[in-house]
Amino acid sequence: MAVRAERERAPTSDGVLLGMRRYPRPGAPPVLLLHGLAQNLNGWDLPVEGHSLAQHLSLQGFDVWLGNFRGHGRDPHRSGSGARSARIDDFGVFDVPAFVQRIVRATGRAPFIVGHSMGGIATLIHLIGAYSAEGGRVGRDDDLAGARNAELPGLVLVGTPPALTWHKQLGPASLLRGEYFEYNELFQLILGRKAVIGLLDRLPIRRFATRAVAESAEAGSRWPGPLRHLPDGLTRVVGHAVSEVLAHTLWNPRNMTSALVDAELKFTLDDVSRAVLRQFVDWIRHETAREYVVGGMGPPLVYADHLDRVVTPVLWVAGEFDRVAPPSVMRSHGLSRIKSPDRACLVLRGFGHNDLRMGKHAPTALFPAVERWLSDRASVANSSVIRWQDPALRTKRSR
Repeated sequence: MAVRAERERAPTSDGVLLGMRRYPRPGAPPVLLLHGLAQNLNGWDLPVEGHSLAQHLSLQGFDVWLGNFRGHGRDPHRSGSGARSARIDDFGVFDVPAFVQRIVRATGRAPFIVGHSMGGIATLIHLIGAYSAEGGRVGRDDDLAGARNAELPGLVLVGTPPALTWHKQLGPASLLRGEYFEYNELFQLILGRKAVIGLLDRLPIRRFATRAVAESAEAGSRWPGPLRHLPDGLTRVVGHAVSEVLAHTLWNPRNMTSALVDAELKFTLDDVSRAVLRQFVDWIRHETAREYVVGGMGPPLVYADHLDRVVTPVLWVAGEFDRVAPPSVMRSHGLSRIKSPDRACLVLRGFGHNDLRMGKHAPTALFPAVERWLSDRASVANSSVIRWQDPALRTKRSR
């Protein structure tokens, strides 16, 4: 039978209170679900019947926890933002350890983690041994990586890009063949420009992205700024074009219904900080995941260079038509670099990016595959009480 969701909180070592939701089953294997960029925990718990992985796993007997990264979430599960603009670094350095610590204290067991897109990247940052160093920098420690990998029973990465790179390049011939949605020029030509980084510092970023996506989904019926003064016919054409690009980038339209699109836009989209957007653009420009640094701070720590420190069991799931995390990049830059003796990939046909976690066919393709993988490893996972080591204490000893 389904269990009633409960509200939980997780304090981080830098003083941020994170919001969590739990479907409690005391004594059962705990599972932590983490959301992607500009999303929140509702992405794994969509209020559309049959499309919540959280409730599916709860019904299968797991103790399910969902977390909102700092600056994300809706009441009553909204997370605090902290004293400065959040970075993706903070999600891996502070937030993931806080979520794990909260679950360990409540259950005595470290959880499996299922991360979608950025949620998976944050978990990988955690597993390579990243910690908060002096001067706001990120350090990395092999002993810390070993301890974290040893305590986690397993990790499922869903649509997680190990590198922000794409092998195909768009040209005149491919345009004529109508293959423009198979390429990532939207990222490389627009977000990969230095001018965009400066623009992100000047625009009112908070709420802008959410509003733009929601309005484009209505085919330009309501546009901000000067676009609302365009003739109705031109507005509809522009709106349709933008919504098509967004749809093919964020999901495979054939794997979505109007009800799923409406729920996705209404319940899962969240604001993101300027620093998060700037860091994401930096990753696209340099085609890799690396520390966010300001000029003069020295070279950044490149997270993707240390994936060989990941030795916990890993299932890497990719969508056949995912434009953000293509299966080829998942294999070449991710699965081939981690050193876990228990690693596997699963490519789901007919799926894009966001629809991997909640699309029309997710309940019959992704949900049972994740549940089987977790169940197989839960039977052999260490069920003893974990003596949690505060990352802040570990950081002091490593300096």
